[in-house]
Amino acid sequence: MRDQYDALPVSLTNPASNIFGSMASLMPSTNVGFIPLNGQGDILHTRESAVWQNLQNKQMQYWAYVYCSPLASVIDRQTNADLNGVLEILNDEGDYDTTRYGKAVGKRLQNPNPMQDWYEFRGQQMVYKKVYGYCPVYTMEFSSSPDKTTTWFWNMHPLYFDPVHNDKFSLIKSPNPIKEWRYSFHEGTSYDFEITIPADKIIILRDGYMTQTDGFGLPLSKIAGLEWAISNIMAAMEADNVLLRKKGPLGFISQDSTKDPVAGYVPLSPKEKTEVQDDLRQYGLSWSQWQYVVTRHGLKWNPMSFSVGDLETKATIRQGIDSICDRFGYPAELMSGKNATYENRTSSERWLINNVTIPENKRDMLKYTTYYDTNVTCYYGDMPVLQDAVLANGEGLKNRTVALDIQYKSGIITKNQFLSALELDTIPDGDVYYVEPKKETPPTSEPQPQPNESPIND
Repeated sequence: MRDQYDALPVSLTNPASNIFGSMASLMPSTNVGFIPLNGQGDILHTRESAVWQNLQNKQMQYWAYVYCSPLASVIDRQTNADLNGVLEILNDEGDYDTTRYGKAVGKRLQNPNPMQDWYEFRGQQMVYKKVYGYCPVYTMEFSSSPDKTTTWFWNMHPLYFDPVHNDKFSLIKSPNPIKEWRYSFHEGTSYDFEITIPADKIIILRDGYMTQTDGFGLPLSKIAGLEWAISNIMAAMEADNVLLRKKGPLGFISQDSTKDPVAGYVPLSPKEKTEVQDDLRQYGLSWSQWQYVVTRHGLKWNPMSFSVGDLETKATIRQGIDSICDRFGYPAELMSGKNATYENRTSSERWLINNVTIPENKRDMLKYTTYYDTNVTCYYGDMPVLQDAVLANGEGLKNRTVALDIQYKSGIITKNQFLSALELDTIPDGDVYYVEPKKETPPTSEPQPQPNESPIND
């Protein structure tokens, strides 16, 4: 087992073990419905229709992230939103944990492994979670040091990391349905390897709540169920690409139907048809192609009218993007093409942080809190979009206070009603209405007669 621990850091440096690495060279499994093969427009069809099906399959989920740019955009933007949080280690009173242990935990999480800092580590596990529904985190503990602050954390790619059933699974005696995890990578290279990791060394960060039906209790990816949305987006983009490159079906070429007065009409043979098609590939609008067609065949051009607008590819893509945003809880107003106002975008960003980012982050940080037995959190209060809300709330409180003060001094509400409306504690003798204090008139003193002066005027 020690050899496996030593081999793991080296194996994780292989770019093929990262979703942004060279894994695109892998051929998809036979359950793939439609996969682009290269940048030349070639695609792989394993069914009659070109659709992305079976997105419950991890291989298909990976290809969906790679090739469906709107899906990748939503996932990456949610990841960037999460990374706005500032990692904090707090004590039970909610203050910074300044103990030696608290400082050691914070230092370890800032560099969870020799290859990544916190933001790279957290960003990677966020993408894994969104693509596959969960992210297994390997807690590499060293037998030479029982101190958990020396533990390395590694995000394990779910595409290569498979759970093994626990044959002794029991809700009472052995409640974990997973016995162990197997990480295997085989491409016929020097990086090929396979290791086994006990289940108690794995932390599972979950994205969804619905579990898969394979008995492991792992959550279902949110990509599952988006088959038609992704299929429509990819088909619409492919149609746009064909129209851009080939200008659509502008017409068709046929044998000149003018009858020869001697031999009559003779159609093109299959061989001649192939020869004409091969010759016409040399002509086009690029600098490397010819613009004037010369052929020895008697051909006729039959133009066709075609309305590109009838395809409505942009509307199809927009509808597919809306479906993806709805599934992942990402405001569609933040995607390009919505022409949202500043106010709409600001409120949408605030909604995303408060209702999606922070709750999901709290759920993940609770895993680290449980592991370290100390409070691990991320603070988002310094984000400008939330600061705007604080200022707006302060201005609103000020206006509300002024309005209540007018009602109190007008005798409409009591002093305690005034305080309750501001969510403040009431006072014992506060159930009284405002009474304007009486103004005391200072006594007027009559001038005293001066010496040698009569008090009566002459």
